[in-house]
Amino acid sequence: MVAHHVQDARPSRVVAPHLARVILIVVLAYAGGTKLLWPEQIASAWWDAGIVPESVVWVLAYVLPALELGIAVVVAVGWFPFAANAVALFMSMMFFGIHVFAYLRGDLLPCTCLGASYLSFDQMDEHLFMMVVSLLMLISSLVLMRHESRRRVTSR
Repeated sequence: MVAHHVQDARPSRVVAPHLARVILIVVLAYAGGTKLLWPEQIASAWWDAGIVPESVVWVLAYVLPALELGIAVVVAVGWFPFAANAVALFMSMMFFGIHVFAYLRGDLLPCTCLGASYLSFDQMDEHLFMMVVSLLMLISSLVLMRHESRRRVTSR
């Protein structure tokens, strides 16, 4: 006798993807939107700190927030879910790594992750906070990728 796959209806399997989607949308939309409001301040902060080379600082000051907003919209609408979550996963790993590196070295890098309104040079706690935010994004991306792969299997 062949056992048929029955979709697991545990509350965590129902709530986790919705919560993960909300976390990604809110964080990425806020981060991208606030950066796009003040791209000059973002570019100047990156340039002054020597984080980004002059040749790409202005391009990156517009491209990164646009990418963050774009991924937030794609996740919200549900287009290309696996690809969108893979990009969000990559971004969150990069952000997490940057903040871990800065924290361990004791570097006071300008944290522009949540836009120029959050710009500060003097608090190591901000790196810890952004590590937590990046980790939430990373976990959310993984939850959504797993949810999408399970959904694909059950729809066959």
